[in-house]
Formats: sequence, C-alpha cells, structure tokens
Amino acid sequence: MKTSRLALILLTAVLASGTAAAQTLLFEEASGQGFPRVLGSIGSGEPVSLLDPDRESSSWFFLIDGQLNSPAQDGWIVQKTGGDGYTEYRMDSRILQFVWRITVSGDGRYARVECTMTNNSSDTAVVQPLLLADTWLGEDNGLPFELDDGSFVRSEFEFSRQSVPGWIRTSRNSTTPDLVVFLNGRIPTQPESVVLGNWLRLWESMAGVQVVEGRSFDYLPFSENDSAIRIAYSEARLSGGESASFTILFGLDEQQPSAGDFDSAAKVRVDVEVENRRLQEYTIGNRLEEISSLLNQIDDILEFGTGPGSPGMNELEQLVEEQERLQKEYENL
Repeated sequence: MKTSRLALILLTAVLASGTAAAQTLLFEEASGQGFPRVLGSIGSGEPVSLLDPDRESSSWFFLIDGQLNSPAQDGWIVQKTGGDGYTEYRMDSRILQFVWRITVSGDGRYARVECTMTNNSSDTAVVQPLLLADTWLGEDNGLPFELDDGSFVRSEFEFSRQSVPGWIRTSRNSTTPDLVVFLNGRIPTQPESVVLGNWLRLWESMAGVQVVEGRSFDYLPFSENDSAIRIAYSEARLSGGESASFTILFGLDEQQPSAGDFDSAAKVRVDVEVENRRLQEYTIGNRLEEISSLLNQIDDILEFGTGPGSPGMNELEQLVEEQERLQKEYENL
C-alpha cells in the first residue's frame, strides 16, 4: 500500500476574532476509494497524522446481501465536490451509491461525517456499512484505547449495541494529538457493534470477525503490534432508489459538541494556484522519469544494434529527438 500524493484539503478553523483555534482537525483527500488521511494540529504546531495514512488502512466496507464489498479494492467510481466548509465524496457501484460529507466545526475541534446509502438497483438489497480505522503511526503502534469511563482497552474486545461507550480515544505516548471517535449522543449514530483489535486481523475478517477477548493487538507472524477500530452500523433494507443515513463524529476533545457548533463551519482553504502547480509538478516528475527510462532503452538499442524485427535506425533516431524535445519542454515548465 502506498500513501497518495493527491491534493491536500485543509479544513482549517478560524475563530470569530480571526485568531487560529487551539486545536484543529484536517483531512487529506482520499486516495482512490480509501478514507481520507486524518490529521490534527495543536496551537501553531505542524499537522500530524492521527490515523495510519496508507490509503487502504482506514477504509469503508459494505455488506450487501451478505457479501463483503470494498470500494478501495473493487474499483468503485469516486467523485469529490466541496463547498463552504465541507468536502463531499460520492462512491458508486452497480448496486450502491454512498455519499459522505465531512464538515469541520467552527472551532476546528470536531468533524462531522454525514453518510447516505442509496440502492442503485431495482432490486431490494440489505446493506450494512462498516468502517475500519487504523491507529498505526510508525513506531507509535499497538495503541491502547481509552473509554469514556476512564478505563483502557489493551487487547481485543467487542462492544455490542447495548454496551457501546459514548466515545473511544486513541492513547498515544507521543505529542501526537489523540483522536476521539464519538459513538452515541446528540450527533453520532450509535453503531450495532464496535470491535477493537489487530488491524490486519480485522481487515481480513471485516465480513464477520470472531472476537477472542483478551487477545493482544499483535498478530504474529502476519502483522506487527497494530491496533484498529472496526465500526459496524445497523443493516438497512433498501428497495430500489431507497436511502438510509448515519453520522460519524470525530474530535480532538471528549466533550461532544452540539449541532449548532457546525452552523459556522470552518472555511475550506485551498490555494488553487499553488495546488494546481503541485499537481502539475507531480505529473511532470512522473513524465520525466518515463522519458529518462525510455531514452536509456533507446540508447542501448542504438549502441548494441536494433536486432531482428526492431524499428529501423532512422526511426529510432527520430524517436530520440522527439523525446529529448519533450524532456526540455517539461523541464522548462
């Protein structure tokens, strides 16, 4: 798995007075069909990852009529839009459309994720949404989780609907801010179940993990010490065109906000010119690598002969000239 170099979307909160908020949640655009990279900053500190930034480490999954579907692995069509204070993703398969909108609160400490599933087909489908969130951050791994009653979970554990806590927080030893996932209350939809366990173990059994309470977060020899959260929401029986919704809430503070805190949502700040330039440089960089590789191959052919069935020498020389022209063109951009 590789981390995306797509556009960085800064959902940066500014207080009414114009001063920067003490704590800020940020999201980097999702790569492919994965969940966006979640970042946080405190004061004037640099934003740091709060979840594993690999594009499939934190991902959506859907059980559709009992069959597991993974947008990140199954090639769902993705579109992204944005507006004043929010970013919205739309993912489509033949059966399901999934739209989710991220809105950061005015004070920058919380992010509300509003999700809507719509049956794209004409047949009735039973759909259950699942979210896998990975806490791995380099050497900062195998994290315990803190619960709203002050207790800690340090090994595999499952909460049923009746026992789901108000929130779960990562517990890091470093200066990295801890991410709070709210699971019930005024804004978030209460999940059907929440499992805390090893990331790879959960990723391999998203369709239905058999929980072994007390099992450590390592999964040797297949995985290092890597804790994660599997959140399963209630099934929805959807006829053709019918929709169902649920809401997730993230925060840097365990005090749950009210709906009104999102009325003055943080402004989306994107320097379009700088971002387009960055994307252009990324594209050009890849192109230059391709050109350099091709030139090396052509030079080898010219040096050692064309060989049976290869293009003629004149054609190769013309190709070299064309690639050198393109190389200069890209280098001067």
